[in-house]
Amino acid sequence: MTSLAAAAVVISRGNSEELARVLKAIEQQSHPLSQVVVVETAASDECVELSKSFGFGVVEVSEGQFGPAIAAGIQALQGDVSWLWVLTSELEPDPEALFHLAKAAEISPSVAIIGPKILDREQSLKIRQLGLTLTPTARPFVLAKGAFDQGQHDATGDTLAVATPGMLVAMGLWSKIGGIEPSTPLLAQDIELCLKARALGFRVIVEPRARVLSSSENLNGASEVRLGSKALKAAKAHVHLATILWPAFLLPLLYLAMPLVVLLLVPVNLIQKRPTRIFGQLGAWLYSWFTLPQRLRARKKVRQLGSIAAFRELFASREELKEQRENRYEEVSEQPATGSGLFASQSIWLALVPLLVGYLLWPQGAIVGSKITPLSSSFAAIWSSTGSDLQQYLDGVLLPSDPFNWFYALISLVWPGSPSAALAWFVFLAPGLAFIGAWLLSSALSGSNSVRNAIALSYSLAAPVLALQREGGIVELVSFAFLPWTIFLLTKSALSFNLSRAWRWLGLAGLTGAAVAISSPMLFAFLVALSLGLSIAKIRRAGVLIWFFVPGLALLAPWIQHLVLVSTPELLTVGSVAARDPISLYEQAIWWIPLAILALLALTLSIANLRVATPIWLAAVALLFASSYQPVASSEPLLIALWLVLLILIGVGLEALGSKGLLVTITSLVMVAALVSGAVFGLLGERNFSYENDRVMPALVVASADVSDSIRTLQIEVSEQGVVADLIWGDGVHQNDRSLLFEFMRPESELDDLIAQFAGSLLAGNPDGIEQLNQVLGIDFVLLTGDSASAVEARVAMDTLTLLQPAGQTSFGQLWSMAEANSAPVAVNENSSSKLIQLTLLAVFALLAIPTAASIRGRKLVGSR
Repeated sequence: MTSLAAAAVVISRGNSEELARVLKAIEQQSHPLSQVVVVETAASDECVELSKSFGFGVVEVSEGQFGPAIAAGIQALQGDVSWLWVLTSELEPDPEALFHLAKAAEISPSVAIIGPKILDREQSLKIRQLGLTLTPTARPFVLAKGAFDQGQHDATGDTLAVATPGMLVAMGLWSKIGGIEPSTPLLAQDIELCLKARALGFRVIVEPRARVLSSSENLNGASEVRLGSKALKAAKAHVHLATILWPAFLLPLLYLAMPLVVLLLVPVNLIQKRPTRIFGQLGAWLYSWFTLPQRLRARKKVRQLGSIAAFRELFASREELKEQRENRYEEVSEQPATGSGLFASQSIWLALVPLLVGYLLWPQGAIVGSKITPLSSSFAAIWSSTGSDLQQYLDGVLLPSDPFNWFYALISLVWPGSPSAALAWFVFLAPGLAFIGAWLLSSALSGSNSVRNAIALSYSLAAPVLALQREGGIVELVSFAFLPWTIFLLTKSALSFNLSRAWRWLGLAGLTGAAVAISSPMLFAFLVALSLGLSIAKIRRAGVLIWFFVPGLALLAPWIQHLVLVSTPELLTVGSVAARDPISLYEQAIWWIPLAILALLALTLSIANLRVATPIWLAAVALLFASSYQPVASSEPLLIALWLVLLILIGVGLEALGSKGLLVTITSLVMVAALVSGAVFGLLGERNFSYENDRVMPALVVASADVSDSIRTLQIEVSEQGVVADLIWGDGVHQNDRSLLFEFMRPESELDDLIAQFAGSLLAGNPDGIEQLNQVLGIDFVLLTGDSASAVEARVAMDTLTLLQPAGQTSFGQLWSMAEANSAPVAVNENSSSKLIQLTLLAVFALLAIPTAASIRGRKLVGSR
């Protein structure tokens, strides 16, 4: 028994159960305490009465901060106190804890602060803390955190600092330095207190034989850390301690370099799947700039007490840093998936079936159909029309480009040499991509390969979708291919057992969801609703899932903003001029008859599992009603989603079947029906588009456009119905140059009348005024199309004009070049200011999608849930 007299101050947070545990532990201490005062910070009458029942003093404070609470407890102590033991209701000291702390205090008069070994209450062999120190850059570092106690840390020794909760501190020292400074960042308070003690010449040690169990991860102010961003608090502490300890000549660099450091760390944090750190570091930068005088005052206070030259000897060593990195993560496995994977089950070979039935669609050039024309010949040309404000029509029209141009840009990035060929390959491969997505999605429903194969084949070989593929429905095929992937990835994010995986799946889901958004804004709204539903069902992943909508909404934002301003809500349902027209009666038949059969089968099977099936049925009904609204384009993306939802319901019902024989029978029938659909609508289906080269204008015009951006061509189409004249920029109007807004709300221009006059004079063979008109129009080429008698007469008349120089007959029509050079002003295709923001947000989600060890091998933070 030591003769050291000590009093205890216990900070209560309103949890009577935890408080009872610590008070009982205090009562059982082998070393007596002269006084015990409980400071109640949560206004809990139950905790107050509990403290009084133990015969301890009680103080109630409205101020819940840690430092002021301790000060209130000290003021309530009676008489002189030599040593103070600080505890919180989250700590449970071993009966011998105070004895060992007091014994360590008596050994050396220079010892003023002693900290215990703090262990995890749930796993009593796992060390939570064995002292505090700093990294070489002054970042707080917890010694031995996460290590298992095997006696390797049982030697009493000096440390830079210890946590205030659990410490035994000399009362004279506490009074001299004023205790904890409230203006100091929370996670730096303990270290700053110990730095002051060491600056005065006192020692701070850890006594490992004094064992204290903790139920809280946060030992620096306990529950206060939960009230805000832990990343922000850690970054504030880092800046504060660096300000105190760094040499004076480095302080300007520290503060001036913060914006650059924060910016450079953004991609690092995203790749490491810790996006919350970004906000913490940004907040710490602003905090440090706006509170610089306080940081400098704290530096002055510490340095006035004495020398800090020896502090660095107690900083964390390279070996300690390495050990903690190794102990920080634990290798754990997700709940093992039922059934074998896509490759192990050999189901990957079935992904070739949708490709085999589409052999007639083998790419042979650029797709040209009723709603699709070739893309521009380079990524640069497509990129310039993506997210663009100024459309190159007439003298320039200020309209947002179709959001779907982002998909064309992605396609051209994959195959920059021939974007149109890449688009043709996508049309061919889309069913195979959809098969894999549907198979992976169905794996979350069932461990049976037959069920997975049946669902995936039925989705990828859907009769109306195969017909759609043969029509060249690019926009709808994007929804078809990426929808199951997005649902699968969202589900994986919600069910991920560690945060790294959740962020990675979320990054992928955000990118695939963006592809769905630009193809069908209405379907994207359903996916956003799904992410919200998953957030509610898996509330611990809500902070991740709520960000799903960001990429998709970012790509749609300029489009939505413009349509709201011009009060055209019907165009909010579609994002591309290439979207197909509302479906015909025949198309309705091939949609609704199979859907009715699927719904009947789904209803019959899902009755056995209504708890799971009910919310899915609600989604199916919502999709059914939403599909009836198709004022501009077809509702096929919503019908595709309805098809997939019904298949999911069938999978839910099949999983609940008790009879294996019945399951095999039903899945076999479903697969046979899918194969029959593939044969009829795939192998025997007629291709309703053609493969051509990717030029939309004569070669001479294209070559001239490559040299000069100011090339303009007057295209005159002469038919029995009349004459149509258009002014075309550059190498022609490609699919990425077309605009749904321009087609629906083309503004009037003063050039319209001039073009009509110019075309009329050419067709009449009248040269009067042509030169003057062309000074305004700036036409370089004239292209005459049509094979009617009127077109032949027009060609003869135009050949008489000396201002037109014949350039020959082309596959697009008769071409002439203008003798006079183009002198008209050129409208520049300017990118909108939102394009950089859109690209940045896509890059953020792409960085989140990059795999790391934690997201691939199943590593997670020790103790994370």
